[in-house]
Amino acid sequence: MSAGREQAVGGPPLLDVRVMQIAWRSPTILAFELASLSGVPLPGFQAGAHISVHLPVAGKPDRVRAYSLVNVDPANDTSDPQASYRIAVRRDEAGAGGSRQLHESVRPGDLLRISHPKNDFPLECAHGVTLLAGGIGVTPIASMAAALRRRGASFDFFYAVRTRGEAILLAELESICGDGLRLHVDETAGHHLDVLPILRQGGPRPLYVCGPRAMIDAVAAAAEKLGWPSDAVRFELFGADAGGEAHAGYDVVLKHSDRTLHVRPGASLLDTLIDEDVDLTYDCRAGFCGLCRVKVLEGEVVHRDTCLTEDERTERGTMQACVSHAAGARLVLDL
Repeated sequence: MSAGREQAVGGPPLLDVRVMQIAWRSPTILAFELASLSGVPLPGFQAGAHISVHLPVAGKPDRVRAYSLVNVDPANDTSDPQASYRIAVRRDEAGAGGSRQLHESVRPGDLLRISHPKNDFPLECAHGVTLLAGGIGVTPIASMAAALRRRGASFDFFYAVRTRGEAILLAELESICGDGLRLHVDETAGHHLDVLPILRQGGPRPLYVCGPRAMIDAVAAAAEKLGWPSDAVRFELFGADAGGEAHAGYDVVLKHSDRTLHVRPGASLLDTLIDEDVDLTYDCRAGFCGLCRVKVLEGEVVHRDTCLTEDERTERGTMQACVSHAAGARLVLDL
């Protein structure tokens, strides 16, 4: 059963919610508040969790998009049932349409269907944590800051944005973090955030990062250069960034159905398959859960997932359709 049906993959039935409020947080980011139709509180969650929002598409399976649940109130124990959920959605003009649909078509009072919260990015450490956010990646990291403040735990928070106007949740983070918040604005500094000095200070420690692929790659490279343990850095990607670098477009041959599809430049293989009514199970859309795995019969793949082993990629010839793509002009899939 695909995630666009009546039930989230591997989970309980979808939740019916009403859009209570929509507010601009930046020129490209809208914040949505969602509440249960029945008035019964929504399930609790832990910092780092996300929900999948199911957006109807006429005559096709739902568009399903994952968004982090946002909590910036340290007094709110989010493990308890919640009166409402909050998400933030950045409009992505180059995406497959989910963010544009939410920005253009959804209004206060509308009904949506969402999954129960799922956490592929759990906050597992209590003290001495470094939090690092880039752009819209601040949403799960801000929730972690609130959770750590609630516990009375020590942490540092680094927040990088291109312009100050993109620094959503800034006032809330200043309240939560105090002097522990360091804001880096590319436009003011004249360069991107240099993560190596951040990691050098204090030695190896738990570091949680969410942001653009370039930031994730820079943190991973810095940690490796400094000899950090491989499990010290925990990260998450969302939206277009989860798909890795742009590609020029390529053809996909579905061997068993004798069809050839074209994946347009920058689009994900998963979205292309969904748009062409190919039934494929999926959930996280960020290369973590492993559900949208497909077998590659011919062609080279640029792997951008975090769930496959090297043996699964090379010997078994599998790829994650949500984030990986062809290295050349053509793939043949076992579909």
